[in-house]
Amino acid sequence: MLGKIGIVIHREFSTRVRTKAFWISTFLSPLLIVALMILPPILVVMYADSEEKGMHVMILDESNLLKGQIDSSKSVVFNIIDGSYQERFKQFQAHDKADVLVYLMAPQPNNTAQVSVRVVSKKALSLAEENSIVKLIQRRIEEIRLLEAGISKEVLEQTKVQLQTHTLVLSKEGEEKAANSGILFGIGIFLSFVIYLSIFIYGAQVMRGVIEEKTNRIVEVIISTLRPIELMMGKVLGVGLVGLLQFGLWIVLTVVLIQLATVLMPTEWATAMQSNAQAGVTAPETSHTAAAGGVGSILQTILDINLFQLIFGFLFYFMGGYFLYSALFAAIGAAVDSETDAQQFTLPVTIPLILAFIMAQIVLNDPYSQLAFWLSMIPLTSPVIMVVRLPYGVPAWELLLSMACLVAGFLIITWLAARIYRIGILSYGKKPSYKDLWKWLLKSF
Repeated sequence: MLGKIGIVIHREFSTRVRTKAFWISTFLSPLLIVALMILPPILVVMYADSEEKGMHVMILDESNLLKGQIDSSKSVVFNIIDGSYQERFKQFQAHDKADVLVYLMAPQPNNTAQVSVRVVSKKALSLAEENSIVKLIQRRIEEIRLLEAGISKEVLEQTKVQLQTHTLVLSKEGEEKAANSGILFGIGIFLSFVIYLSIFIYGAQVMRGVIEEKTNRIVEVIISTLRPIELMMGKVLGVGLVGLLQFGLWIVLTVVLIQLATVLMPTEWATAMQSNAQAGVTAPETSHTAAAGGVGSILQTILDINLFQLIFGFLFYFMGGYFLYSALFAAIGAAVDSETDAQQFTLPVTIPLILAFIMAQIVLNDPYSQLAFWLSMIPLTSPVIMVVRLPYGVPAWELLLSMACLVAGFLIITWLAARIYRIGILSYGKKPSYKDLWKWLLKSF
């Protein structure tokens, strides 16, 4: 049996690895990942360097809240005007240099905290542009009201405190370990997304391969020498090995590309990337020190994670989730004659996976809750939920119980899927219904 399955595994593996699509996706995906990491801060630097004083904003202050003065910024130049709104609106339309007209209406006497503002622009403003204008005006109004209350801007600035937080977790051995919540959150959501996406991609490949062989009648020849269960397991394992190979290449290539990008990029771009990776560090005079501290905190948090548990757990749930869902996808592929017919069965199968990814974002708020525990025990949701929890640390008994449930779920679902596969793979000409699948499932009991 193992020899026959090995032949199917070799065929599935070799036919997919030799395709151009495999190698194109293998090399393009790391490039895309690295580009998404380094391009945003680089574009910010390039935009900041080339940015000129662009927006010219006319302010009609009917409320006199600004007291005739407001400071411009690098991207916004203010000009306070007076007169009626109708008169100034016509002037704004004819004014070539004016981009935006802001009309501050007088607040109601019984509600001075709310100021109505009308913003008229000659072209649609971006969210950042609109926020920039509104925040500068709001800051000026608050500044004036503080002065009227006898509080200067300098005094207010002195009352502000910037906390530099270093979060630590006390281990069972009594050791303090770094635990940056943002890093743990990022690792958890990234790993869960990888598993979520991989199951969809490689599961769909299994289903597509089964449908293709069934449509071309190749399966009739193969079934003469193999049992349906052997063929199904061979396809699932073969595509799984392709996924592992591609995933391993992605990791290696991504690391290499990040190292190359770090070495080759200009210093100001690297500094921008470091600053972009930190939260709450904005002062230019402390950027280098904070960047070093931020990177050190990130590295220390990663080193203090139980890396063996994280890596082993990720690989186990990656393969376990793939095998479980691929068995279902293979059964769907065997039951139908085309991918169009498969759509009615694909959605119910993938709903638990989609639900798990949605719930993962809730679980991250409390990785030790009852909801997190039970979702980690259900085989259809545990591949996504448990990897979200792994960076935070999971008790060994809980992890082993979850793994046992996943293995048991895989065996049961594979056994049920094989019953559908055995009959469906040789059924042609009729679009199957859920009733047909139920009959195939119960046959020979």
